Amino acid sequence: LDLTGLSLGDVGVTSLAEVLPHMGVIYMLLLNDNQVGDVGLCALCEALPHVPGLTLLSLGRNRICNEGAAALGRVLPHMTDIRQVHLTVNRVDDTGAESLAEGICQMPGESPFNLLDIGYNCIGDDGVPPLVRCLWHRDDLEIHLRGGYTTPEGRLILEHTLQEREEDKAHRAETERRIAAWAEGCTVDKVVKGVEACRRTGGTKLSVMYKDIGPEGVSALAQVLALLPDLRTLYLRNNRIGDIGVSSLAQALPVMGLLTELDLISNGIGDAGMAALSMVLPKLKGLRQLHLAGNDIGDLGATMLAQALTQMESISILRLHNNSIGESGAQALLSALTDTTTVTEVQFAGNPVSAETIEAIEAVVRDRDTTREGEREAVVPSNKVSHARRVGGGQGTGGNPVNRFAHLL
Repeated sequence: LDLTGLSLGDVGVTSLAEVLPHMGVIYMLLLNDNQVGDVGLCALCEALPHVPGLTLLSLGRNRICNEGAAALGRVLPHMTDIRQVHLTVNRVDDTGAESLAEGICQMPGESPFNLLDIGYNCIGDDGVPPLVRCLWHRDDLEIHLRGGYTTPEGRLILEHTLQEREEDKAHRAETERRIAAWAEGCTVDKVVKGVEACRRTGGTKLSVMYKDIGPEGVSALAQVLALLPDLRTLYLRNNRIGDIGVSSLAQALPVMGLLTELDLISNGIGDAGMAALSMVLPKLKGLRQLHLAGNDIGDLGATMLAQALTQMESISILRLHNNSIGESGAQALLSALTDTTTVTEVQFAGNPVSAETIEAIEAVVRDRDTTREGEREAVVPSNKVSHARRVGGGQGTGGNPVNRFAHLL
């Protein structure tokens, strides 16, 4: 439907909006050069979600400002077929750009939307960061921002973002290829299914529990962990992996920089496996929960773990119940826990030590947690926030033009 250059104005477009939903399928709606302002666009936006098949909306050379851009941003997530929106030569500024960006970021992943043309508006450098977020939210989206009030540095940010996004897409494609090759060569089907499930749900949680995958399975898993950089939790409970399996796993763990929880309960891990694991635990800077209950860890393994604990920056929960740790291993752990201020929960029952030793170990962190609770209650919250913190601290950003906008991204 081409209505270009008819000077419809807000009144004419408002009348058009009333009949649009009753006109059947419209693939393109061209309203360029029609003196349309915010009033007309707001009326049109009420009708747009009810226009079947609309893939292209062109509103160039009109009088659209921020209110109209905000109305369009609100309806974009409900326009299921829209691919392109053209708003060149209007009066949208940074605020309107942010409204459009919010709408685009709320569009469903299956939306075919791939082009926003907002050149020759009043958008300055403060409008660039919201648009950058759009580019990362939709990796096939193009944004045209020629003209307007953006500086060369502002436009450079968009160019750099597009370049980084293409590099990221290439990296992800290579990762896909490598994971596919790994899956084809992996003989432990339960591990392959676990990795596939992990990737379908965002790649942050990998659970292969009660599958009896053994040393062979965990060794196969270790080969692919480097291709799952977003992994936060790794659950391998009750898999009979033993010392050999946990040693293979330990070699792969240092690349898991985001890992916060590791569950190796009931896996037949002894002192040798615990020694191998203890060597890499301090490298997991974000690890908060470590579950090692129901294994066969003895005094030597406990002593190695104690040495690692003093170097672990984030560890909070440690579960060691039902192992084979005797008095010497327990005393090593007690000493480490006394020096490690981050641990707030330890489970140690079911080890061959006296009840007094178990109570001493668990009491160290229990008393610490109680003390912290009292400190939290004693703190009077302050509502005073310095102006510097509110606006980003006034920190220097260096000579790189991209860095000048880092506080806005």
